[in-house]
Amino acid sequence: MLQGSSLPALLEVIVALASAPGPSPRAVIRLAGPGCASLVALVWTSPQAGGAIQSPMPVRWTEGYFQPHGWSPCESIPTLARMWHTGTGYTSQEAVELHFTGAAPCVEAILTTLTALGARSAQPGEFTLRAFLAGRMDLVRAEALLGLTHAESVEELADALNQHAGGISEPMARMRENLLDFLADIEASLDFADEDIAQLPLEESLLRVTGLLAQAILLGKKMQGRGHHAGAFRVALVGRPNAGKSSLFNRITGAGHGQGALVSHEAGTTRDWLSRRIDLPGSNPLEWIDTAGWDVAGDDVQRQAQVLGRAIGNRADLVLVCIPVDSVTFLEERTYLLENAGKTLLVWTCADRLSGEQVFSFSGLGCDLLTSSLTGYGLEKLLERVLDEAACKGARGAGPHLARGREHVDQLIFHLRAAHCLILEEDPPELVALELRSAVDQLATILGTVYSDDLLGRVFSRFCIGK
Repeated sequence: MLQGSSLPALLEVIVALASAPGPSPRAVIRLAGPGCASLVALVWTSPQAGGAIQSPMPVRWTEGYFQPHGWSPCESIPTLARMWHTGTGYTSQEAVELHFTGAAPCVEAILTTLTALGARSAQPGEFTLRAFLAGRMDLVRAEALLGLTHAESVEELADALNQHAGGISEPMARMRENLLDFLADIEASLDFADEDIAQLPLEESLLRVTGLLAQAILLGKKMQGRGHHAGAFRVALVGRPNAGKSSLFNRITGAGHGQGALVSHEAGTTRDWLSRRIDLPGSNPLEWIDTAGWDVAGDDVQRQAQVLGRAIGNRADLVLVCIPVDSVTFLEERTYLLENAGKTLLVWTCADRLSGEQVFSFSGLGCDLLTSSLTGYGLEKLLERVLDEAACKGARGAGPHLARGREHVDQLIFHLRAAHCLILEEDPPELVALELRSAVDQLATILGTVYSDDLLGRVFSRFCIGK
């Protein structure tokens, strides 16, 4: 089955308890596979049929009675039932659901009877696997279902819901289409070199591969967001461009050259988000996150960075709203603080721009979180305040559905960077096409348009039985 190297037999009828085990007001048993409705009809009757065997099964919810084999408490179990024709249900196969009183003897009697009639007990994730193989969902959305069932916090549930709604797979699918178009244009110039088909201009090729690379990096950030450091308390730095966020991030995390956020007087230097973990003795580890500045974005990549940055801030345990001390207006920051009261702190940055008297005036106004990344002023007090918040709120655990595709995203970025270098050096287009094909393969593996039996086994065997 899923644990082996071959896919399960899709023509078999599978059955499983789809509700939680244990006593409950209602239990749900699910069947899928060709002929499952006829199998159930052998032991299920409905008053609408005058007490006779109901065949075929109804396509609407219908009250009836299940007649288990060799069951002594009574002759039948009151059961609500319906079927789905091929192409209409969750798995796209013929399917049946039975709802009845969730007493353990009833569950055991119905399952025993159905397996005796020829149904096979489903393996973990087999219903969702059949839905995937039928094209009902891609592999990323299928994994999101695993996250939904295992979510232990509102944040984990929101991540899984966003992923299942296409928050990751839809951008990937669009990127794959753009990548295939680019590859087709390059290969057309190779296949028809003797025809009147000109090669892509260098500037256009560089523009297209740079755009794809930027999209891949943003997708990588989204995938990374599905598997944050376990136990880390997440602190996000937000604010307008040039608010001192990146400088504060680098100073607090001790990020060295090439490891920290880029710092520049030019607005919009930080186009995505960076994270870095610091471990302090006697406290929870802290994960610091530097986000893109709030601004009216100029291009599609910048707009995606803005949306992603705000989403990261919303999911953080604590948000530091950064405002330079010489800001003339901060209406947007004040609005954000009011809307997110309880998880935000106002941090004044660039205190080195103030005189000693002005620093005293700021403190007198209750602006105690006054900092300077240049001199280090106020950073110790800020860190103490963050640690107090972490101690009160506790750390966030890692979600159970860690990003299977992270290694493929890394390889995707690697191949796109290689293609960029080849185009920049004006190397043969055959080599560029080779790198682009490899990038397409990585995306296909993540989405599940290309897969192996072992890959599906690793994904779906983590599901609950009945899912």
